[in-house]
Amino acid sequence: MTSRPSPETMRKLDALKEAKRKWDHVYSLTEQFASKSSGQFQAPGQKGGSGIQSDIQALKGRLSRAARDVGQVLLGGGLGRLAEDANQVALLARRIGASQMGQLGTLRDMVAGVRSRIERAEKTVHSGEQEESEG
Repeated sequence: MTSRPSPETMRKLDALKEAKRKWDHVYSLTEQFASKSSGQFQAPGQKGGSGIQSDIQALKGRLSRAARDVGQVLLGGGLGRLAEDANQVALLARRIGASQMGQLGTLRDMVAGVRSRIERAEKTVHSGEQEESEG
């Protein structure tokens, strides 16, 4: 006999599922940002510097908003620590400069880390749910 998961478990699972989907978008924006940032240093004759700078600024804003949105989803699901991590990515995205490739590496690492922590949290919630139904 299988019992239904508790409302708290369902809320967490729903939040994690939505956060995972939205975090894929954050990952995509991070890679676009990396591509634009490295493209800024290409040969002259390509797109003008001010055009690339405005593209980079727009991407930084979109990336920051997307990460904050994931933070809100996680906070609503009762996953405060993960929400803090997502909000740290949002802050770093705003502060990073286009020519600061070291910070870009840090941003990529943070995005990958949050993604793995979301997946780990999903597994933890699932295993906790199974233990409750067995007990």
